[in-house]
Amino acid sequence: MKGQGYTDFQKVRLKLFPVHIKTYLLPFTNSTYTPQYYGHATDCYAGNNSHECGVLGKFIINTQGTGLRIKPSINWKTYGFNGVIANITRSYDGNYIEGYCGGQCGGCESRVIDEYNGRKPVEKFDLYIVLDTLPEM
Repeated sequence: MKGQGYTDFQKVRLKLFPVHIKTYLLPFTNSTYTPQYYGHATDCYAGNNSHECGVLGKFIINTQGTGLRIKPSINWKTYGFNGVIANITRSYDGNYIEGYCGGQCGGCESRVIDEYNGRKPVEKFDLYIVLDTLPEM
């Protein structure tokens, strides 16, 4: 979603065929101001000076201890007015991703680079994941 805000996801919806996280569902979240999508970062802080002043938008994806990790082929793209990606870092094992994005009411969102067998994902910006092991039920 566009606009300033903070959203803490307690749960995400995992679709199994093909395996991906639904990034736009918000029923298990706590939000301040405008709810944000999973893996997105937005700000309206620096305007045209984002490259000089920095950005305030931040996202963290942490799948440690779940047996899941975000596919290495997932990248992020800018959106909004003067959207900027300041920095996105991933842990070596792919379990932790932290990103800083913003702009003049802009930011970044996930983008599927490696689509499953040429099929487009159901939702345009879902995050595809890799199952290391199936979680015990």
